Amino acid sequence: MMLSTRKCILVFVLLTVSMSVFGQDWDAFISAWGSEEVSADTFLMGPDDSMELAELTFRNLFANNKGVKPRKSKYYIISFLHCAPHKYIDPDGPFMATLQDVRPKVRKASYYYGNEEKLYGEVMFFFITEMRLTGKDSAVIKGGYYQNDTICAGHLYHMQRIDGVWDIRRVSVEWVL
Repeated sequence: MMLSTRKCILVFVLLTVSMSVFGQDWDAFISAWGSEEVSADTFLMGPDDSMELAELTFRNLFANNKGVKPRKSKYYIISFLHCAPHKYIDPDGPFMATLQDVRPKVRKASYYYGNEEKLYGEVMFFFITEMRLTGKDSAVIKGGYYQNDTICAGHLYHMQRIDGVWDIRRVSVEWVL
């Protein structure tokens, strides 16, 4: 049985964890988010739904955050699972292509960690840590943003699929620094 391209891409994204040797002080961020372990297993849905939900969540985070002049950032950096250097998963190329119209430009976490000296303080991080279906046409997504140790937040997105299209029904703030 042959897997579809989207399924192969999702499997690749979920199984490929990017590592970085660069460090940054993430103490406030990590303690605010909590110490619970997250893994690729928290993404429990099909590839079509997960890509659509992830894009919707990231676009909402880009447009609705409390960052200091976020549009003046050099790049928006996105990742799955976490934005810390030792816990992120980069989105794949086809997913990144869905965000090519966003300004500032959207880049993967590995891009930042490969250019950290040059980009430190010039970017804003956005992440999705959990995606799960709560019913046939409902889902809950955990995501957030990080600009620095005093400007970061985590949100809980309640999504509903209506006539085949996912929509945000409610957003609640889980934590803010």
